[in-house]
Amino acid sequence: MKFGTGENWWREFFALMSSEIAELEGMPLVPGTPTAREERRQRLEDIDAVHEVTARLASFKQVIQRSTAEDGKYILLDLDLDDGTLEMVGYSDDEAATNAYADLETRTRSNPFRDVVLVSVDDASKLQQAYPNYFVNIEVFIHLVNRAIAVG
Repeated sequence: MKFGTGENWWREFFALMSSEIAELEGMPLVPGTPTAREERRQRLEDIDAVHEVTARLASFKQVIQRSTAEDGKYILLDLDLDDGTLEMVGYSDDEAATNAYADLETRTRSNPFRDVVLVSVDDASKLQQAYPNYFVNIEVFIHLVNRAIAVG
């Protein structure tokens, strides 16, 4: 989900989960989310039943990386959550990189399960440090989701 975009149910899901985590940590809940834990739990369960959120999240951790970025100063990241791939293509020329980014962004803009980013890096091996969300293992978050839904 790109910042400021995405389906309303994704936004609601993350707001509800943020409140669940905030409650566990003794912090204030997200404004606009139910204060009653059972109400939040039920809404999370409903969203999961309709949109298979836990299954989708589980597929995110299965991302396969395909890379031709070793020699590029510019790296085009194409995260496809539908097929579980992160493709990284390197470019040495900024114009070629920008054109490839613009083309791919235009073709994938309406797909909420695709995320395209063009980055400039000195060393492709440092890409994971610069963009950890593309490489993160989300098992802990999935565990928290399952825990929130299971508590009744």
